[in-house]
Amino acid sequence: MNRQKKKGISMTKYFVYLFAIILLLTSSDCRKNPIEPPTSPPSVPDTTSHAFTFQQLSWGNGGGASFLNDAAILSDTNIWTVGTIVLIDSTTPYGYPPYGAVHWDGTSWNLVKLPTSIGLNYTSYLTPTGIMAFSPIDIWLASGGVHRFDGKTITQSYWINNFPGNTGILDPGQFIGKLWGTSDNNLYAVATKGGIAHFDGTNWQKLSSPTQLDITDIYGATDPKTGGQEILAVANQLDSLPSQTQLLRIQGTSVSLVATFHKVYSSVWFVPGEMYYLAGDGIISTNSLSNSVWNNNTTSAYTFVAGCIRGTSLSDIFVSGWGSSVVPDVAHYNGSTWFDYLNQMAGGYGAYASVAFHGNTMIAVGQVAPNAVLLVGKR
Repeated sequence: MNRQKKKGISMTKYFVYLFAIILLLTSSDCRKNPIEPPTSPPSVPDTTSHAFTFQQLSWGNGGGASFLNDAAILSDTNIWTVGTIVLIDSTTPYGYPPYGAVHWDGTSWNLVKLPTSIGLNYTSYLTPTGIMAFSPIDIWLASGGVHRFDGKTITQSYWINNFPGNTGILDPGQFIGKLWGTSDNNLYAVATKGGIAHFDGTNWQKLSSPTQLDITDIYGATDPKTGGQEILAVANQLDSLPSQTQLLRIQGTSVSLVATFHKVYSSVWFVPGEMYYLAGDGIISTNSLSNSVWNNNTTSAYTFVAGCIRGTSLSDIFVSGWGSSVVPDVAHYNGSTWFDYLNQMAGGYGAYASVAFHGNTMIAVGQVAPNAVLLVGKR
């Protein structure tokens, strides 16, 4: 039996999120952080191309139980995506144990199972919600805890979640969704109900959190002017009204509240001291976290709900999510304009929940019912 059934933010939440947004579009109250009317992003040289070609792949035959949650690009020949793939085949005649990852080795995409010990000689098969990769042999996975992976084997499991039979450092109901860090001795895990934990290379520490909302994304980057690290996380309320988003700042082991929005934003990406983006019910940006006003960014004429935003520079940014009629969609910002690729998508009811972007390769992952789906974009 898989003990990691209740973990992270499921694809179902993304559809709950969509319906909540529809209800709130005409009544959102942004008194604490007003949003200006749509404007063009700040002037940045148009140095990148929108000319991507796409290939969509899918897996699963287990009745809609398959989806991919996150991706990490180490190089053009080493890409990992993680999630749950229920596939009835010669090695899994009943669809269990599930596959927990799909790996690109430069030649082909290969399904991977992720067994690890949970104690008393019990084997658990991981179905991760998040991934952070520092090198081909130093990969970290979020699945009922945090697990170190060398590309072939789970080498260490830290069961920091609380679940029946295990007492972790997080509170009951706090399930890890995403990871971010700079190295194997500076790693953060964020969870539902405001859960945040930090790993210093030896021990995990639960951090005091200013929110009880579900933390759905974490991202950090080095300030080019100071050389210091800036880390932000996004927490939101998707399952009930009124919707709300809180932006958090993490400094070492201290967490503080930066801003509150009365709309839903599920993802954050930024260049420290230059520009900060939130994506969800639209895309907003500001050039300083001390600003009380954020600018709207229009991606296209299509209806677009963003699940994740990632970039390589201020003139090379991707968002993933879903467009008109809840069709999985991605859009790109090139420093001057947004371009929506909805007309190039394969269609089907679903969403790209997460996106990874490196060089000229974009990977978006999610679900097109009933299967796990992976979109590869090449420029």
